[in-house]
Amino acid sequence: MIRGEPDLTDPDEFAVTVYYNDPERGSSIPVARIDTDHGQSHLDKLFLEDAPKEWMDIDLWDAVDYLIDHHPEYARKHRDLTER
Repeated sequence: MIRGEPDLTDPDEFAVTVYYNDPERGSSIPVARIDTDHGQSHLDKLFLEDAPKEWMDIDLWDAVDYLIDHHPEYARKHRDLTER
């Protein structure tokens, strides 16, 4: 999911979220998000409980590229943690 305010062309604020599609639950679970909700862009590793924010100097489209590149790793880590 991609959100940009006031628009996607040159947003002041944004959020990019990637999901793990859980075939057993039949649902999509958010596993990572890069957003600007705390005044600076940062990565939230949603698959880790109480994970610290990783502050990043990144814009919307670089965030999209970053999460496309890292999504398999985050989905795998989520799956591994939930299968314990």
